[in-house]
Amino acid sequence: ATGYENVENGALELTLSDEKGGIFHSYRYEGDITSAMMGVKDSFVPKKDYYDFNLTAKIYKDGAVIDETTTRYTCKDLNPNNPEVCPKEKGAATPLSFKDSFVAVGIGVALLIVLALVGFLARRRFVQERDVNDTADNSTDTNIS
Repeated sequence: ATGYENVENGALELTLSDEKGGIFHSYRYEGDITSAMMGVKDSFVPKKDYYDFNLTAKIYKDGAVIDETTTRYTCKDLNPNNPEVCPKEKGAATPLSFKDSFVAVGIGVALLIVLALVGFLARRRFVQERDVNDTADNSTDTNIS
């Protein structure tokens, strides 16, 4: 914004920076800047994904900054109806998807089957040992008589 004044032979500098302030793209327009609504366009392809970034705009007149603003954009701000495209924050819980729930239920059922099998085998072994001991006791009793 320049207020009501037109800036002749001014400059507009736009920079995109990451969360740490590292600039990953910049654009500069030089020429007259009016107080009326103006727009400039530049295209680029970033080298990596940026989910949160800052846009800084500076207006220069005679080489000096006369206005400056920085706006922060977050993935959640840009995708309010589609938050799953944003990376989760550290420590934040994410809701389980159907696939995650299905896997968890499958693991639970598999554990129950394993526990049941271990219990069955342990019981069977206990019964067999008891039968062997009972047979041995009966043999000893008959030999003594």
